[in-house]
Amino acid sequence: MPRESSRDAVHRALDELHRLTSSRRSYARLMESAGVELTRTSADVLAHVCDAGPLSMGALAVSLHQDPGACARYVAGLEDAGLLQRVKSEQDGRVSLVYATPAGRAVNTRVQRAETEQLEQALCALDDQELETCAATLEQLITHLHSLNEPAVSR
Repeated sequence: MPRESSRDAVHRALDELHRLTSSRRSYARLMESAGVELTRTSADVLAHVCDAGPLSMGALAVSLHQDPGACARYVAGLEDAGLLQRVKSEQDGRVSLVYATPAGRAVNTRVQRAETEQLEQALCALDDQELETCAATLEQLITHLHSLNEPAVSR
């Protein structure tokens, strides 16, 4: 297949993958499977704090590529639900660190399990070699996409 045709096929596949993974119906099924009621962004914030926390509010907003005010609202909602908590930093009392509560970790685990089960159902049609090739290619594509989004270094 010529490079242009392959590039177009990848573009169409990525568009379709995005539509499938970002659809409300797909997300509602995931939350139902997990037995959880979280918005997509709230689930992303919770997952990130569980994976990378504790984090300052500023670091959390930057790492999620979110506006600090919007990030603070999501954290507040997750705090009200008992899934996250903010604690003043011992090193700098002006900074609050965001932690996942035990309940937050349990909810995140349920969501992660449901996502893994959904993905496993989709990937079961691939043999081991195809799965390995798919993973390596996606990792390489993601690395290249990240490099395009890095700020230019001024000389």
